[in-house]
Amino acid sequence: MTRTDAVRLNDVLDSIILIEGYTAGMTVQQFESDWLRQDAVVQATTDLPALRAAVERALRDASGNSDHGDQRRDARENREP
Repeated sequence: MTRTDAVRLNDVLDSIILIEGYTAGMTVQQFESDWLRQDAVVQATTDLPALRAAVERALRDASGNSDHGDQRRDARENREP
């Protein structure tokens, strides 16, 4: 394993730890109704495009609403710095 692979793997593990912390003790229904935690999970994957795409796809599939992720993305893009 190269150093780059090790760093990338460490980034994935760090993201998993964050996501576990954000979602600890929640039911699926609680998570689905909590946009702040959903956004935190997506943000935890910001530097990991493949993981981020999988998380966004899972959120979209779970909500049954393809516009849901678009609304979050629009809100992020339009917020003040």
